[in-house]
Amino acid sequence: QRPLESAPMNPNPMRKLSVRVLRLLATLAAVAPAGCIFPTLEKPPPAPPAVEAKAGRRLPPDTQVYELANGLTLVVYESHASPIVTIDTWVGTGSANETAENNGVSHFLEHLLFKGGQKYGPRQVDRTLESLGAQINAATGDDSTHYYITVAGRHIEQALDVHADMLLHAALPPKEVDAERKAVIEEINRANDSPQRKLYREMQKLLFRVHPYGLDTLGPPENIARIPRETILEYYR
Repeated sequence: QRPLESAPMNPNPMRKLSVRVLRLLATLAAVAPAGCIFPTLEKPPPAPPAVEAKAGRRLPPDTQVYELANGLTLVVYESHASPIVTIDTWVGTGSANETAENNGVSHFLEHLLFKGGQKYGPRQVDRTLESLGAQINAATGDDSTHYYITVAGRHIEQALDVHADMLLHAALPPKEVDAERKAVIEEINRANDSPQRKLYREMQKLLFRVHPYGLDTLGPPENIARIPRETILEYYR
C-alpha cells in the first residue's frame, strides 16, 4: 500500500484516536432523507467472521458491508466502547488519474471541498463541525482521496449533512480558489524541503517513467498557480 502524500490539515490525525473508537466508513449515499440516518437497505445476511475486502484486506469481525443501489459501498463497523463516530468517505481518484498538465489537481480539490457547498458556505464547514467538537481531515494519494469527520455520536446527522454538502455540492468560490492557491503552494514548498521526500520522489520517477505513479501527488507549484477554476470544476464533476 503506497503512502498517502498529503499532510493532514489539522494537527491531530486519526491515529491518535483509540482503536476501540466507533468507526463508520460511510459513503455519501448513506445520508438519508429527513428523520433517518441511513436509507432503506435490504438487510444483509449475517457477516462472516471476517469479510474479504475488494483490495484484499480482511475487515474486522462483525463488519457490515452494503452495496447501495447507486454502486457505492457502505462499510459499517460498530463498537460501543466510546460514544463517538467516524464518517470516512473514500473517493477512487488521485494523482494516478492526472496528467502532467493538471498534476496536483486532486490534492488542490481536496483543500477546496472544505470551502463549502450549497448549504454551508465558505468557512461554515469548519465552524459548524468545530462547534460540535468534531475533528475533520482529508488526505490525497495516488489512487484515492479520503475525507473524514470524527464526532460525538449524538451529532452524526448534522455531521453527515455537512459531509454530504461539501462532497456532493462543492461550490469552489473563485475568491476561495485564489486564496487557497497560496496555501497549497506553501505546503508544496514545505514538503520539498524534506530530504526523505525528495529521495522518495526521485525513486518514484525512476520506477514509473511512463506511468502516472511517477507524478507528484502534491503537484508542481507552477501547476497550482495557473490551473483555472473551470479545469478544477470539470475534474470534480
